[in-house]
Amino acid sequence: MKKALTLILILSLFSILWTNCSKSKVQSSGKTPMVVIDDSITIYKEDIMNKFKNIKAFYALITRKKMTPKDSIALLKNVIDADILFNILRVEAEKDTSLHITDSMVNAEVNKFILQHFKGDTTAFKNYLTKTKTTFEEFRSSIKTNLLVNKYVEKLKNEVKIDSNVVKNYYNKHKNEYKMYHVSHILVLKKKPDSTNIDSALIKIKNIQKMLKKDGSNFSEIAQKYSEGPSKVKGGDIGYVKLKDLDRNFAKALDTMKVGEISDIVKTIYGYHIIFLHDIKDSLDNKTYALISKRLKDQNINAIYDKIKKRHKIDIKIKIN
Repeated sequence: MKKALTLILILSLFSILWTNCSKSKVQSSGKTPMVVIDDSITIYKEDIMNKFKNIKAFYALITRKKMTPKDSIALLKNVIDADILFNILRVEAEKDTSLHITDSMVNAEVNKFILQHFKGDTTAFKNYLTKTKTTFEEFRSSIKTNLLVNKYVEKLKNEVKIDSNVVKNYYNKHKNEYKMYHVSHILVLKKKPDSTNIDSALIKIKNIQKMLKKDGSNFSEIAQKYSEGPSKVKGGDIGYVKLKDLDRNFAKALDTMKVGEISDIVKTIYGYHIIFLHDIKDSLDNKTYALISKRLKDQNINAIYDKIKKRHKIDIKIKIN
């Protein structure tokens, strides 16, 4: 699991599944302060560890895997960072009078959560609340808080303006990441050599190659007749693809081809291929523009989070090494 869970994912899990750390001294009797924000909001070690355990349990429930010790430490650090950020964003969101969350919005989100994570099984959902020692009222309150914070975050994102030239420059620097190739291929699946150690798949693909050298214009017909891949019904056409989504050898061969060209035999983990390149899309279309704009906004929002955090006093009482 890369970096355990990302900060934003943890933030989402917090605000949906579990209540925030208590601000009440009465409710917090006997607890150990871990972080104090603005001398008024206290995040307690016991609450952090409870959330940490709940996220680990949720991760195990969804993935059916256990975290490694290294991932667990990384997760714990992210849990603390996420809780600090969440509490600060909650404070900012509660001050924003333009944000409103209705009961119907909360109800819809509760039902959506039960459907997505428990397939609509309310009994399983109630059992999970019992396991995490969370009442339905607390859960519903967390949903409302989550919606409020999410609205605030969306507002921040909408205020981020990305200049078109910045998008264009980013695209030009990362063009290969977005370049699309319209490809057809003929695949002969690899087979175990027979007793004479003859590679029958290689023999077959070489015979197909001879046919194509005689007349490459009937690539689609030959693919329909001889290819062993699922795209054979479409004449080998797999549509537009990105290099990063392909087998390394397939991508390497494709990256050197010109439109209208038929490749040499390419060996991959699946078998042997012959590739036909129909078209290359390497222009900045509307869809790609939107994707890049969103990515740049997401990058900028992290800088905005840092600025917002600097407006608040954060006193870390217990550090995790």
